Amino acid sequence: ATEQGLASNPTALIDRLNALLLAGNMSSALRSYLISYIGTLATGSSANDLERARQAIHLITTSAEFCVQR
Repeated sequence: ATEQGLASNPTALIDRLNALLLAGNMSSALRSYLISYIGTLATGSSANDLERARQAIHLITTSAEFCVQR
């Protein structure tokens, strides 16, 4: 629910997911890509916001940065 609430603000959403999923270690390249991509998705309804949050989580958890243990 928190992520869905942030979905209309791609920067805030990605920053929160960075803290939660990558312990704040997301590269600037990945961060920029995700903010740009999430910004292109439709917004304005709760269904769209849920899809934005899901897409962001999916892209982060399937990224090489998430899969590499440091």
